[in-house]
Amino acid sequence: MAKGYSQVEGLDYDETFAPVTRYDSLRLIIALALHLGLDMSQADIKSAFLNRDLNEEVWMMPLPGIGLDGKVLCLLKSLYGLKQAPLAWFERLSSALAELGFLSCSFDPCIFISPDYNIIIVLYVDNITTVGRKSDVRKVYQHLTKHFTVMIKEGLSYLLGIEILHTASGLELRQTQYITNILTRFGMENSRPVSTPIDPRAPLVKADESEPTYEKQLYQQMIGSLMYLVTCTHPDLGFVVSFLSRFSSHPLLCHHTTVKSVFHYLAGTRTTSLVYTRRSSMDIPLLIAGYSDAHYASCHDTRCSVSGYVFLLNGCAISWLSKK
Repeated sequence: MAKGYSQVEGLDYDETFAPVTRYDSLRLIIALALHLGLDMSQADIKSAFLNRDLNEEVWMMPLPGIGLDGKVLCLLKSLYGLKQAPLAWFERLSSALAELGFLSCSFDPCIFISPDYNIIIVLYVDNITTVGRKSDVRKVYQHLTKHFTVMIKEGLSYLLGIEILHTASGLELRQTQYITNILTRFGMENSRPVSTPIDPRAPLVKADESEPTYEKQLYQQMIGSLMYLVTCTHPDLGFVVSFLSRFSSHPLLCHHTTVKSVFHYLAGTRTTSLVYTRRSSMDIPLLIAGYSDAHYASCHDTRCSVSGYVFLLNGCAISWLSKK
């Protein structure tokens, strides 16, 4: 691994940003696959960042103990740790898919569709999720193995931190193990379950600057762990996490008490899943529904409003948001 923190912008690298797919897009593709009756599979690329030649001239001190003391190395290929390594890998994989006619979608640059293959490919760094007919998917993987070392996994069971359960009617997405882990991490594995994540009768306001902060780092860690749940599988926490994150810079004991109530709620809902159903008939159309609402001037500190939405594809939640 290279010490990328010592690289100089404009000399050792230019662009560094590399996109990854949005979880909204991933849920959309899963719901679409079930509706169209397509197969889903997953693959990983081994040593992904080592597969691209470098455009820049980069020199590196060798690791001690390998017999190259007093010498320096000129890197010919990308290496883990380099600032431009993620972008170099994305460009390399994109070019390999372009050889098969795959084009990047305008709404998400990490989703690729080919007019010649009935396949949708979703990229998340070196993780590839494919949706399509098995025969077509096999041809795509055969092409990729000419360029990379590909580990193919039939079906989906665990994807980007999300547990995927196959049922008779479709799929269920959940994060049971992750919830168990964070409950244990914060010493709340034996919490008494509650039915709602927050008490609406307890209005919270920002702390006065003169009030001492109460365990700020711990509060931020708890909020961060909840944000990942909201991003992946828990739209029911969208509002409460957005609300409690407003106090991350100066939390008080009352804020800690409220965020702990969210963990009490998780203790009783750790097996709650997002359900994605398979189309039961070929005559069922593709239905998209969106719901939106707002709470006018509900912020006690700024009098700003809070708005939220959720979008569903054939009754399956694929996108949601709650923000001030």
